[in-house]
Amino acid sequence: MTTPISSRPRPVPKLQIDAHTSIFKGSDFNTINSWATQAVGGFTFALPADFLLDIAFSENIFIETAPDVGLIAALKKTF
Repeated sequence: MTTPISSRPRPVPKLQIDAHTSIFKGSDFNTINSWATQAVGGFTFALPADFLLDIAFSENIFIETAPDVGLIAALKKTF
């Protein structure tokens, strides 16, 4: 006897790294006077009625240059 394969879509993993150079040189504030880099990772889930749910988190790579941790949630509808 064979096991039926589920027709339910699997979550799609996503990974992104963002970086930018300093926004303003000559400032005493490290957040605008240095490089900023953060990593974002999460999953996209397929929901009924052509909806997609993105759930992710972000983490700064260089300390004191971006938010420490961010949580991201997005609900999208495809047409």
